Amino acid sequence: MVMGTHADGRDLGPMLARLFKVLDTEKKDRPKSLPDELRDLPYVNGDLFAEDLEFADFNKTTRDALIACCEKQWAKISPAVFGSLFQSIMAGEAGAKRRRQIGAHYTASGTL
Repeated sequence: MVMGTHADGRDLGPMLARLFKVLDTEKKDRPKSLPDELRDLPYVNGDLFAEDLEFADFNKTTRDALIACCEKQWAKISPAVFGSLFQSIMAGEAGAKRRRQIGAHYTASGTL
């Protein structure tokens, strides 16, 4: 999908917003006119993509960086790295309190 955007990145933000909207919509409720690559994506339950986000303006450099990230073999990275990042994002006393409130925590099994 990123690859189908303009090389200068001008349409990437709106394309990501569309992708997130599709992921937040059950397949049966999606427009029939969606391209196959969007129509066939799974529905992601749990409100992960429910919030409307204002996407940053992309340019060639940021678009290229996103494409490079998409080409990484993320499965080769230990889940502990992502768990540590997750916890550090919600750091400090306020973050710890919020993690407890929403039941968000990393365990060695890789579940949150």
